[in-house]
Amino acid sequence: MTEEENKNGSQLILPKQQAAFDRITAIGRIVLSLDRKQFPLSVRTNILITGESGAGKSFLVRAAALDLGLPILSIKTSEWMLLGSAGRGATPTWPRIHEFLMRCANLPGGVVLLDELDKICDRTSWTTYLRSEAFSLLDLTVPPNLVDRDGDTISEDSIEAAQRVLRSKILVVGAGAFQSIWDDRQRPEVGFLSAERRIASPDMGDLFRILPREILARFGSNLIVLPPLVEGDYFQMLDVFADRMPDFWKPRFIKLGRERIPEAARLKLGPRFYEELVLEMVLAERQEIANFKKDDWNQSGPANAVIDSDQEYEF
Repeated sequence: MTEEENKNGSQLILPKQQAAFDRITAIGRIVLSLDRKQFPLSVRTNILITGESGAGKSFLVRAAALDLGLPILSIKTSEWMLLGSAGRGATPTWPRIHEFLMRCANLPGGVVLLDELDKICDRTSWTTYLRSEAFSLLDLTVPPNLVDRDGDTISEDSIEAAQRVLRSKILVVGAGAFQSIWDDRQRPEVGFLSAERRIASPDMGDLFRILPREILARFGSNLIVLPPLVEGDYFQMLDVFADRMPDFWKPRFIKLGRERIPEAARLKLGPRFYEELVLEMVLAERQEIANFKKDDWNQSGPANAVIDSDQEYEF
């Protein structure tokens, strides 16, 4: 990947997200370049990002991985498959992580995003096992007794090799809304955009009071609070993505986006709104083509035309 391509991630970031983006990429470069063996202590590089739903947490991490030129493995704790649960019809999560680490062995490094981290804080029997496996990742430890997709036991040598990769060249980022942090923080915004509502971001003291100690122990002070997105931010992001659209699609993307942004902001859809917008834009264009063909046939086709039953017509 060229240096110019590596910079593409930063072009997707809003000014209000820049400080968080710079922090992630700075720690990422340390992970890639630092010889940790020279220090008598472990270097804590795990990052935790918090922000209300739709703030763009996972989007920010993907943009940082793009900027660093690294592959990313995104894992949602709500979809985590525990070891020994292959009978449920899916591959457990840790063998997938192992595969990713082994792919990164011949690369400069990689990024692992552990998303929806707040979901493991509920005290249930399922999350007890889930916390154990997820915390192994945050502790940079690959568990033993892994089985691959074919049901074969993964060798100890392979597990040790994966752990060396995890500890030397992988940036682990956790993300979660921890919604209780954001409750009761909304206030009306007075000014030109009076319809928008802003949320006062918590400070570090708020985070240390609310986040579980077992979470804090694995991230230390590497906590990033991502500001919520308001309607004006959605319009800024629309311009950013429109600049990267092919000329044919750009006006359609902008028009549809401007129509739907107020509702997207109200529902706090976040950056995923633009992915959905692309699909809606293409569907609308296809429907226009279909309607044009039908109208064209109805207007120009002779009323009493004889149609060959063996001939196929596309509408």
